[in-house]
Amino acid sequence: MGAQLAKGFSDADRFAAKRLRDRFVQFLLQLRWNDERAVALARQHGDDRALGQGIAIEDDLAVDDGASGELHEAACYTLQQRALMLIAALPASVDEAKLPSLLCLETPAAMLDYPALAALAAVVREGSFERAARALHVTPSAVSQRIRLLEERIGCALVVRDQPCRATETGRRLCQHVDRVSLLEHALQETLPALAPQGAARVALPVAVNADSLATWFAPPMAAFAAEAPVLMQVAVDDQDHTGDWLRSGAVLAAVTAVARPATGCNSRPLGAMRYRAVASPAFVARHFAGGVGAGSLARAPSLVFNQKDELQARWARRQCHRAVELPRHMLPSAHAFVAAALAGMGWGLNPQALIAAHLADGTLVELVPDTPLDVPLHWQQARAASALLDGLARRVQAAARDALLPP
Repeated sequence: MGAQLAKGFSDADRFAAKRLRDRFVQFLLQLRWNDERAVALARQHGDDRALGQGIAIEDDLAVDDGASGELHEAACYTLQQRALMLIAALPASVDEAKLPSLLCLETPAAMLDYPALAALAAVVREGSFERAARALHVTPSAVSQRIRLLEERIGCALVVRDQPCRATETGRRLCQHVDRVSLLEHALQETLPALAPQGAARVALPVAVNADSLATWFAPPMAAFAAEAPVLMQVAVDDQDHTGDWLRSGAVLAAVTAVARPATGCNSRPLGAMRYRAVASPAFVARHFAGGVGAGSLARAPSLVFNQKDELQARWARRQCHRAVELPRHMLPSAHAFVAAALAGMGWGLNPQALIAAHLADGTLVELVPDTPLDVPLHWQQARAASALLDGLARRVQAAARDALLPP
């Protein structure tokens, strides 16, 4: 909207128009169109259409005084967007000199610049200022300026300018805030269709999941949900013992995790247990474990791990040997490559039973020690933000987990 207002003007005009827009938005947010001064100002500088839009803002939102802070925040954001529509209806000749009452308005310390927050989220999501600019249909310099002004206001860096760009700790918190407000705004649009006459826009829904769940049972319910809901899924993959860290940092809104204790501000629900079996090719077992599986043979035979955080193999070895064993490790961050490497005789590792059942049946993979499964309980944790979208995904995930995992 700001770009439309400034179209055809010089850089100085664009900057002045932006200042005018921002001050007018603050004016509308403070007065909420229930003050005679707001109506008088609209009549003086606008037209009937602008006035009608302004009055409709209060009727459409009508936020209850007892509403939650998050719902009120989402309503204020929607109010801000409607205010931009009103400004677009004002005469092009309007400038700050004609609106002196706006010059004395001070921006409240708690008010956030949501276009700037959207730019921050886009840079982190897309990985660069150029791609973020294309996604937002603005220039890269506009994205850069929005983030610079936001950083000046917050008082610290929000983006690490690297390849790809990534958020700082404070930047991650702000991105989480944007995600939550987007979900709340979607819920508001569902109940007030007039706010989105062309239908609700798709919202980003970031989640974290362990690679083995993604490779076995998680993808189908996620795909079915995304086919029906107006969302864009953003999936982060990590070890099941560490997906909860993504939730605690604010990078995602939900996670499949092995940690039962809920992160601050989140709910936790048991999903069931994923069964793993320690397997290798028959040739690998004959070569490395001809004398049996023990601390000595395990310390010499190469193992397979997903990444440096993967402790499943060490946990299984400790259970068999009743003490910790230092394992030589190949690192393969892919669930399917894990199976392929075991079939090729590269090493031994813990694989989900669901992923290797056919190979166990035909003998191309064998257990190091028969009937020694390792069961890993999994949990679904999600932010407590009231969101029908997030709850809908949770229901899909829980239903799929009941069919794929061992009962909790």
